[in-house]
Amino acid sequence: MRIVHAMLAPGKGGIEFAFVRWTQALLALGHEVTCVVGKDAAIAPHLPEGVSIRPLRHAFEADPLAIWRLRRWLAEEKPSVIITHGNRAGRLLRAAHRGRVPHLAVLHRPRFKGLPRYDGVACITRELMQQAEAHGVPAARLHHVPNFLAPETVLLPPRRGLSSHPVIGALGRFVPEKGMDLLVAAMAEPGMERFRLRIGGDGPERASLEASIHRLGVQDRVELVGWVEDTAAFYQQIDVLCVPSRRESFGLIILEAWAQGVPVVATDTSGPSELFASGTNGGLLCHPTPQSIAAALSVLLSSPGKATMFAHGGQSSLQPYRMENVLPNIQGLLESLTQTRGGDVSGH
Repeated sequence: MRIVHAMLAPGKGGIEFAFVRWTQALLALGHEVTCVVGKDAAIAPHLPEGVSIRPLRHAFEADPLAIWRLRRWLAEEKPSVIITHGNRAGRLLRAAHRGRVPHLAVLHRPRFKGLPRYDGVACITRELMQQAEAHGVPAARLHHVPNFLAPETVLLPPRRGLSSHPVIGALGRFVPEKGMDLLVAAMAEPGMERFRLRIGGDGPERASLEASIHRLGVQDRVELVGWVEDTAAFYQQIDVLCVPSRRESFGLIILEAWAQGVPVVATDTSGPSELFASGTNGGLLCHPTPQSIAAALSVLLSSPGKATMFAHGGQSSLQPYRMENVLPNIQGLLESLTQTRGGDVSGH
C-alpha cells in the first residue's frame, strides 16, 4: 500500500517514538511510506531509512493554509490509507482528504473529540478501547494495537546483584503528568539516603525540579542528565527504572527497561497496570505519592534476589510487544480498512 503516516508533535517522548516504531513496522510489511511531520520535528532524524519525509508548516490545529497544502499534495500522492497520531495530525489530514481516503487514528491518550469520524481507531491499551467506545466510537472500528519494541531490540540478561550504591533511573519529559517532582521528593524520604537517582529528559519543569532538589538537600544524590540519546547505555547504568507518572497511557520505557534486564517501579496508572497484568510481574506498582514511590523502591532494592527476580519477570512479559508479533495485527487492520472502503490493497 501507499501510506501517508503523520505525527506533528514536536518533541521526542513516548508518542514520538511510538510513531517511529509504527514507521518501522509499515516498512517491514513492505508498504511505501511517507511520513508527514512538523517542519522542525525533533523526531525526524530518528525515522528509518527507506521512508520519505514531508515536513509540514502549520500554525495551529485547523490551519487552513496547511490543509490546502495537504489537499493538493494528497491529490498527487493518492494514498491507500492515512494513519495519524495525535489530534493535530488527525484533524488536519481529515480536513484535507474530506473522507476520500480510509483514515486510521492511533489513540495514545484519552482524547476523544472527533474520534467517531475516523474509519478505524487503533488503541494502545484495552482501557482506551473501552473509553473510546463510551465516547461514541462503534466497537467495530476499534482495534487493540499496543506499543511495541524496536525490531533491533536484543534482550540482555538481567544483572546479578545490585550496585554498592544502587542507582534509580527515570526518563521522560519534565511536565506535571510525568511526576518527576514526586520522584525527587521520594529521594528525601527516610531510608532513601543509600540510593542515587539519574533523571534523563527535559522540559518546562526543569527549573522547578532543580529548585526542589536543592530545597530538599538531595543534590549530592540526584542528577539531571538532559536528553538521553543512547537509552541502552542509560539502562545499563541503573539498577531499577522508576516511572512516577500521575497519568501514563502506556509506558514504552517499561518495555525497553525489561528488554535491557532492568526491573521497574511504576505508578498504578492505566498503562503500567495493564503492562504488569499482561504477564509475570516485572517489578512493583505504587501510588503516585513520594511516600509510596519511596517504599516500593526500597522494597525492590532491598535484596539482589528481588531485583533479579523482577527483571526476569519483566522479560517473560515481552512477547506480545515484540514487533514481529504485532505485524500481522497491523496488516490485517490495514487490509480491513481498504476492503471496507472498497480500496485497492496494493495501493496502485
